[in-house]
Amino acid sequence: RLISDPSRLYYAVFEDNVLLATINYTEETEEEWERGIIASPIIQGRNITSKIEHLVNAQQKVKGIKRLIAKVRNLNARSMKYHTKMGYCQTGTDNDYTYYKLDL
Repeated sequence: RLISDPSRLYYAVFEDNVLLATINYTEETEEEWERGIIASPIIQGRNITSKIEHLVNAQQKVKGIKRLIAKVRNLNARSMKYHTKMGYCQTGTDNDYTYYKLDL
C-alpha cells in the first residue's frame, strides 16, 4: 500500500528491479472493487500480465472481494481483448468506455 486508505489497494510487481506491472483497486462497495492495471511493454503479449493478475486477484478473493469492475477506453482494442480473455464480461458501453465485470 502506498497510502493509508483502506478503500484503495496498490500493487507494483518487479523482477530484478524492473517494474513489470502495477495494479490498483478502488472500493465501490464492500464486495465490488474497480480494478486498473498497467503492464510494461516488455511483458505485453507474453501471457505474463494475466499470470500476475490471477495471482493478485486471488489475494483479493481471500479478502472478501467478490467482483471486480473495469473500464477500458473504446480505442484500446488490445485491452478490450485482454479483459475478454481474462473472463471479464462486458456490462455496457458509452462514447468513451466499455465497462466490464469479473466475478471472483
